[in-house]
Amino acid sequence: MELRGCALSGQGGDIMFGKIGLSEILVIALVIVVFFGIKNLPEIVKGLGKGLRLFKEELKKPGEDKEPNSSAKG
Repeated sequence: MELRGCALSGQGGDIMFGKIGLSEILVIALVIVVFFGIKNLPEIVKGLGKGLRLFKEELKKPGEDKEPNSSAKG
């Protein structure tokens, strides 16, 4: 039995999610518009951008903790 092009084939590991083309992105965008509506889309994109920006900032400073450890209070 040949599993060529299948995620179970063990070749690469990213066969299933490796290549997202323009048509897939358009389908995902259409589904988002249908679920949330055109009027809510700018707020969703703004929140997503803000979250990604905060995530990138946190990745740049991995050694810093914003909250003190509970064991340090003891």
